[in-house]
Amino acid sequence: VPDGYKKTKVGVVPVEWEVPKALKIFESISDKIHDGLLEVLSATQDRGVIPRSMVDIDIKYTLNSVTGYKRVRKGNYVISLRSFQGGIEYSEYDGWVSPAYTVLHEKLPINQYFYKTYFKTDDYIKRLGVATYGIRDGKQIGYEDFGMIQIPCPPLAEQGKIAEILSAQDKLIELKEKLIAEKQKQKKYLMQQLITGKKRIAGFNGKWAKKKIFEVADSCDNLRIPIAEELREDGNTPYYGANGIQGYIKGHTHCGEFVLVAEDGASDLCNYPVQYVSGTIWVNNHAHVLKGEKISTEFLVFALRKINIESMITGA
Repeated sequence: VPDGYKKTKVGVVPVEWEVPKALKIFESISDKIHDGLLEVLSATQDRGVIPRSMVDIDIKYTLNSVTGYKRVRKGNYVISLRSFQGGIEYSEYDGWVSPAYTVLHEKLPINQYFYKTYFKTDDYIKRLGVATYGIRDGKQIGYEDFGMIQIPCPPLAEQGKIAEILSAQDKLIELKEKLIAEKQKQKKYLMQQLITGKKRIAGFNGKWAKKKIFEVADSCDNLRIPIAEELREDGNTPYYGANGIQGYIKGHTHCGEFVLVAEDGASDLCNYPVQYVSGTIWVNNHAHVLKGEKISTEFLVFALRKINIESMITGA
């Protein structure tokens, strides 16, 4: 252990940090007194505790149906039925949650962002999983189990500095995600203009020809081989089905550039699975395999994405 550090249940930490049991810092609260006017909230693993309306859950409820629901205030933490998978969620909203959830509130002064971040770390989620017990088809973590887990507690000022640094990174990530989303919109617009010929590239003004797919691309379906999951040997080759990669196995069926189009079992008929792949791959019998012959394979994938494939589907 380096000088100035100590070995604890949560790992090696600075000697100034305390490592108390969670119950020393957090308490379980169960406020069920309400008028039903606030919105019902849901715990999500990627967005924290948010209104149900933000997760496309359209469940009608009345004052009677939310009797027994627990009050959540902004700054509370929530243990959900899936916390063993994704950690403990933080709420930015006031509202009500299912009585199956455990609502947490700090007993001591803390930096909320510090623990919001800590409760989502892989190490903490792994340790949290040890404290689970089975309930219905999932697992639930009770307050007593949560409270017995030791957690780091740096000096409050240091918590604040750590939170400040991590918050700055989150804002940078958010900014980059917005930039990526904007670029994707631009790409989609350009694709619609260029692939249809509505917008021409400088230097190209010849008339476009219309061809059937089999006139410009080869089918490589004859090379497909389906393998039952229990018979697949672990390896490095992506194993493709109708909706993408299903795992990695040994061997391959195809090598090169291809377009995969779901034959059956598509997960989204509105955004039909059409994808460009390259390299060594294995494809089962649930995806058609095409290779550009008289046109670029990459152009082929964009052109196919413009087609309303749903209208061509036959059978059940």
